Amino acid sequence: ALEVAYDRQVLHRNIRPENILLTKSGSAKLADFALVRGVALTTMQRITGSSELVGDLAYMAPERTDPDGIVDCRSDIYSLGACLYTLLAGRPPFTARGTVQLIDLVRYEPPVPPSRMNLSVPGALEGVVMKCLGKSPTDRFQEPRLLREELARVSRLQSL
Repeated sequence: ALEVAYDRQVLHRNIRPENILLTKSGSAKLADFALVRGVALTTMQRITGSSELVGDLAYMAPERTDPDGIVDCRSDIYSLGACLYTLLAGRPPFTARGTVQLIDLVRYEPPVPPSRMNLSVPGALEGVVMKCLGKSPTDRFQEPRLLREELARVSRLQSL
């Protein structure tokens, strides 16, 4: 879904577990495009105002918590990585009692590797998830296709 959105220059901006639906056949579908933003060459078209913080903070990329942050497909990659982290660890990468504290954790603290909470997490898969959760967009996969290809490679390694 992120590849299709990327090809159409669309940012989802609200990827979280509740928005990933599984069909009866086991396919995953991405839902809730209410916060979508279109990318038109160098300008951003927003549904929400420029300084509004919308979406689920626990799955939000660090740059999305900054009113001046530059948001692109790597922000959605972060959010998908946070969903994968939740699947592996049983909780989001960051939790806090207050919004300000959660924003600080998202922006500045590295997440605890999911294998510290679930010993069965394969190292290669953990590496993919942790790369998705890079604080800087330049530390993440640069486009959804690269993430998909790496997940396929890790899956092949696990089936050997």
